[in-house]
Amino acid sequence: MEPPGTLIIQDVQTQEESTLLSVEEISSLAWYPDGKRILFSVRDRSGKQAMSDPSGFVDQLWVINLEMDEPYPFQDQFGQVTGKGLHHPYISPDGLYVAAIEGSGWGDACYVASKLWVKEVEFVNNRLHEVFSYYQLDFAVDPAPEDGEMYVKRIIGWDSPTLLKVDLRWTCTTEDLGGIYVLDMSTLTAVKTGE
Repeated sequence: MEPPGTLIIQDVQTQEESTLLSVEEISSLAWYPDGKRILFSVRDRSGKQAMSDPSGFVDQLWVINLEMDEPYPFQDQFGQVTGKGLHHPYISPDGLYVAAIEGSGWGDACYVASKLWVKEVEFVNNRLHEVFSYYQLDFAVDPAPEDGEMYVKRIIGWDSPTLLKVDLRWTCTTEDLGGIYVLDMSTLTAVKTGE
């Protein structure tokens, strides 16, 4: 049995296994559509990183290129690390967007640490970089409640290169607006499609 932070791939033809990397813990991962890269979240449970979060852990999104590079932290085009706190990445079918959850999911009556980020990405020198970030409040949710705070319960996946399906909920509100929403990256709108 391998530790929870060992990433192993297997050749489908030869059945030969190879270890890509070993870290303390991998909390989630996603294959890039080109099959050459993996986005993965390393979880730090030391408790030193998340002083304001009682869960005592924090995630960091990383990228590994199977053909060349060592793993590197998810970052913008200026080299600033932008994947801190992110986990459960979902990559659009065309590879232009990465959706991920920020936070541990810890919550109380009026707050849940689970926020949605969508990162517009590009490749520069064969490395994945963030170009622009969209936060969950950037999407026009109609109708938006006057009270309460929005959080993402889960990311369901991409319906197309620009349509992301998520389960959104609200805290401390008398209105029941929670449910399945489709977020449109081309218009930054959100449409409720189910409970």
